[in-house]
Amino acid sequence: MLTDSQVNAIRSRFPIFQRKIYLNTCSQGPLSDAVESGFHDYISSWHELGSPWELWVQHYEAARTAFAQFINASPDEVAIVTSVSAGINSIASALNFRERPKVVMGEFEFPTMGHVWLGQCPRGADVQFVKADGNRIPLGHYENVIDLNTLIVALTHVCFKNGSRSDVAAVTQIAHNAGAFVMLDDYQDCGTRPIDVKAMDLDFYLAGTLKYLLGPPGLAFLYVREELIPTLSPTIHSISNSPPALVDSSQELPPSPTSTEPFQDSTFCKTSESATSPPTSSASHRPCCSQPTNSASSPTPPPTAQGP
Repeated sequence: MLTDSQVNAIRSRFPIFQRKIYLNTCSQGPLSDAVESGFHDYISSWHELGSPWELWVQHYEAARTAFAQFINASPDEVAIVTSVSAGINSIASALNFRERPKVVMGEFEFPTMGHVWLGQCPRGADVQFVKADGNRIPLGHYENVIDLNTLIVALTHVCFKNGSRSDVAAVTQIAHNAGAFVMLDDYQDCGTRPIDVKAMDLDFYLAGTLKYLLGPPGLAFLYVREELIPTLSPTIHSISNSPPALVDSSQELPPSPTSTEPFQDSTFCKTSESATSPPTSSASHRPCCSQPTNSASSPTPPPTAQGP
């Protein structure tokens, strides 16, 4: 338990607390003197040094390492992205929906999660929403929807609408028992308590700095479980995916062991064609989105290459 003096010392780092009672961290956290100083340092380095990329990359890597330590991951399992939306899209674009078309998520997900996965419907995704019961989603509803057709279960740690906290351990076990991946969106909670992605047995984890990490917009993190990295094939690329020898080439696209973009050799590596293959004709005719349900569909045998 913190003493009053310790609490006051922390509060003194946030100038807005001197004149306002701040109740909007669920949207954007208050600005601390440390974050403001970071902005000034960046602008100062730009003014004084021009384009000190080596310095900026050092700060970039320091942030990646610090976040990895915070969630009990290795830096090679973490990518910095501009938003959680970008991170979800990165994963969605790397998956193959031919053998397991179903994407399962509860009705309590933040709209971003639904929008991104619904955008995968033309590629064969069958998005199904697990129905809520009042202000909670019973585990039985997840059990009835998740089956051997399920590729991934998207889960919010805390609901943005009512504060309902998901039983991550139980849902993760249900998903993994069916051979499905689990993606945890922790934007609404990250920074309020310790996080251990290994103990939680997560496949993918996303969070951003805007809320309870008390940082600026435009900065988020994507964790990918190490064993999955070689199995994911990117369909989203940038110049930062290329090693230095190829930064002037537009005709080659190898993975880079030094890239810090979401699809890097140390975070993603293109090793197979399965994830970028188009859906089969049967998958392409699947319904884009199913209404909220708690009933199971007939399972198909699990794929060998795309289970956790």
